[in-house]
Amino acid sequence: MISRFEPNFLTKTDDIEKILENMSEAVLVFDKVGNILNLNKSARAMFLSLFPALTNIREIHTLADFYNAQGSLMKKEEIPCNRVLNGERFTGERVSIKIPSGVMHVEINGSSIHNKKGELIGGIICCYDVTARVACEATQKHNQEQILKVEKEKNEVLEKAITLKDEFLSFISHEFKTPIAIIDSNIQVMEMVCKDELSDKSKMYLKRIRDTLFSQLRLVNNLLDIIKIDSHHIMLKRHNVDVVSMTCLIVESVKEYAHQKNISILYKSTFKRKIIHMDEEKFERILLNLLSNAIKFTPNGKSIVVKVYGKNNFICIDVSDQGIGIAEDQLPCIFKKFGQIECGCTKNTEGTGLGLSLVKLFVEALGGDITVKSQVGLGSTFTVQFPLTKIDKQTCEVTIDDHINKSAYIEFSGSSK
Repeated sequence: MISRFEPNFLTKTDDIEKILENMSEAVLVFDKVGNILNLNKSARAMFLSLFPALTNIREIHTLADFYNAQGSLMKKEEIPCNRVLNGERFTGERVSIKIPSGVMHVEINGSSIHNKKGELIGGIICCYDVTARVACEATQKHNQEQILKVEKEKNEVLEKAITLKDEFLSFISHEFKTPIAIIDSNIQVMEMVCKDELSDKSKMYLKRIRDTLFSQLRLVNNLLDIIKIDSHHIMLKRHNVDVVSMTCLIVESVKEYAHQKNISILYKSTFKRKIIHMDEEKFERILLNLLSNAIKFTPNGKSIVVKVYGKNNFICIDVSDQGIGIAEDQLPCIFKKFGQIECGCTKNTEGTGLGLSLVKLFVEALGGDITVKSQVGLGSTFTVQFPLTKIDKQTCEVTIDDHINKSAYIEFSGSSK
């Protein structure tokens, strides 16, 4: 389309000069030695007031200091007009010029001009005054820096508050452990020394005291573990463990508590033995908590199924109950700290809601994953999976009954009142 107008318009020198003259950009045309041949109206307004005696563009560096976009003083050969006379072509070159009234910022496009033989005959430069834009950018940058500074200060205050909170909880939790240990020791002494003198009623009261004591101990231990994990201070003591045998022992240890509610626990495994690299104590805490919740939320006379099986390169353990179930909209919050309280799941049961949060933290610390499927009124299935990894040439041991039984007693303390 444009070719139609070339003979009548673009080839007319006076028309081209009119266009150049009225362009908003400052246009400077100079010959091969730098003599200025033409300045349009914008260029005259920009430069003649600053450099009234300027006739050769090469001399401009003697009249003002030029700085590049990084704020460094430009050498003579780096100044745009000299680069053009050296045959260069560039666009969007930002330059700052120090003038008596301050600093003028310009954005420059430059190109050398050659004849048909390819010989340099001159150059052209187009300049845009971007001083206002640079000032605006500087203001925006300053505002952003101030916002970031305020946010950083807020985060520092928040981090200090979190650290103080964790230190306080850790201190309180440790302080709670001392009286708990003393009370437990006194109960043991009474049971041993006054064994024949205690009435059935006294023994019942002592059991209630111990149940409450261990319930508090469980809470203290959970708080301490969460603080350790949040502060990345959790210690994992891994070795090769037969998780099939250990799962079976843990299930056996809780059957007594299930029978108190006439709940049956069925154990299934597709393995007779499976050795993996595992922290025994953490695995025990995970499974005991899931079983405790299953028994807690399952009505009398129902059943619980624990299933061990393999999937890809993982060993999976399902804990399925026929309990009250969890509404779909409540599932996302059950693994949060105090999630049971947020979801309203503690209506008819006891608990702080720390257990499942801690279970998830333990599982993830061990390189595993935990998921849940549930339907209201039909029950829930919690699935934990761990990678099938182990250390070669290491003996495998399972910590037997007494420790597991005591852990189960602590986990279920207060749940069978």
